[in-house]
Amino acid sequence: MVSKRKNLEEAFRETLANGRVMPSATVLTKLKRRLWLSDFFSVNPRKFNVIYAAVILGTGSLLFVIPSTKEGTEKLPTEATPADEKVLETPGTEKAANSKGAVGIPSGEVASIPSARFEIATEIGCAPLEVRFTDHSELAESYEWDFGNGEHSSARNPVAIYKDPGNYRATLTIKGKKGDLSSCRKEIKVLQSPKASIGLDIDRSDIGKKEIAFLNKSEGADTYFWDFGDDERSDLPEAKHTYADYNVYTVRLIAKAENGCSDTAYLVNRFIERDYRLAFPMNFRPNPYNEGADGFYESAGSHAAIFYPRNSSAREYKLVITAPNGLEIFSTTNIKQGWNGYIGGRIAPAGLYYFKATGVYPNGQAFSISGKFTVIVEDYF
Repeated sequence: MVSKRKNLEEAFRETLANGRVMPSATVLTKLKRRLWLSDFFSVNPRKFNVIYAAVILGTGSLLFVIPSTKEGTEKLPTEATPADEKVLETPGTEKAANSKGAVGIPSGEVASIPSARFEIATEIGCAPLEVRFTDHSELAESYEWDFGNGEHSSARNPVAIYKDPGNYRATLTIKGKKGDLSSCRKEIKVLQSPKASIGLDIDRSDIGKKEIAFLNKSEGADTYFWDFGDDERSDLPEAKHTYADYNVYTVRLIAKAENGCSDTAYLVNRFIERDYRLAFPMNFRPNPYNEGADGFYESAGSHAAIFYPRNSSAREYKLVITAPNGLEIFSTTNIKQGWNGYIGGRIAPAGLYYFKATGVYPNGQAFSISGKFTVIVEDYF
């Protein structure tokens, strides 16, 4: 009897030797709960425990997830969503929270809002001021620029020119895919620039001595800088310069205002015989009431009642006028004297007359100019 029982026990042991014992679901849940509580109240830096829970509670950021069990209503915190619980996601959305029942938020909702931003190379400058605009906007589908000076543009990186001084507000308005608008503004200050201008003062110039007087016709400037084109310079408001030789010189004047703005003017001084070559009129009308006039004039301006060369520079000079029959009726060696149109104290008859001018230009070149002109006499009653 004993032998038979022993054999049954040995057979039972051999049968269970390679098997596994599985607890029921209720027992398994209790075992997991006890293991979690043991880890939670232990001090282990590699696991979530009571120490980390205290830190999170102190900052107000502790997240509790309440699992449900088949037995009882006991609720325990957990680190993550149980494996058997899934959050449904809608295409194009992201999880709002890593927990059961989380609501999906469209992933492009915030990112689709456009944001206008731009930079400019300079915010203050002298008129005319060229300003380059560089766009740094986000999610822009179209651009609308208002430069504040009455001009607009739809380019992404436009260029605007502010011609007049003043304060301007440049505005960029962009539109996103959904029609949302965003704007950005910047202030631009344009300063008043001076106006540089040069002229020649013929009356104060002495061509024979190669001395030229310049007129400073600038406006709105406080300081000046002259470059006479022959490596000579001056900072005086009015300039008078003597050149070493006859030539073509480019004169430069920089006019600068107190606000730092400046302007530059150029004048090509053709210091050769072409600019000072004598040019005589083709006709003139004597003044019938100037019987005593001697024909002298002060400047090379317009004197309709005197026959004289329009340019008045010569080192040596002689002018001879003859009547149609070849008779000499007027002559002078003074380039500042012209013919007044009278013969023997009486106004000359209307008709064709001849002239011949000879001499030497200030640069030493000899000249001989001859031609014909018409005397026009009107009837006076």
